[in-house]
Amino acid sequence: MIKYLLLLLGLIAAIFLYRYYISPIRTKKKGVYVNSKANSKTATFAGGCFWCMEHALEELKGVHEVVSGYMGGTGDNPTYQDYAQKGHIEVIQVTYDPEGITYNELLDEFWRNINPTDPGGQFSDRGPQYRSAIFYHDEEQKSLADTSKQVSI
Repeated sequence: MIKYLLLLLGLIAAIFLYRYYISPIRTKKKGVYVNSKANSKTATFAGGCFWCMEHALEELKGVHEVVSGYMGGTGDNPTYQDYAQKGHIEVIQVTYDPEGITYNELLDEFWRNINPTDPGGQFSDRGPQYRSAIFYHDEEQKSLADTSKQVSI
């Protein structure tokens, strides 16, 4: 019994190592491997709990990868234990193919998953670390985000 348990744990460890360390630029998306670096763009959103936002965007057609993290604070190298004390908020970074999904479509999904009138957090996630924000990566994203904000609020 212990032999099979150890074998199972070894298999799980091998899959984890392959998925997250050996093959980081290839992401499996609905049964098809795509190169998440080629012809891709990046979008970054904060909408409360990053796991909730991650789930909302990761299955959209044209989205290669959604990664959770922290942004917007003053402290370096935030961790799950100290990001709020350093002034960071929970964010997701979306790597997407602009031919498969537009930035405006990502913005639409963002607005559908937050309450823009609540400055104290999102839904049951309370505190400044759960506030909403859009972090733009170029002037086009800034312009599109500003326009979408005016329409959504």
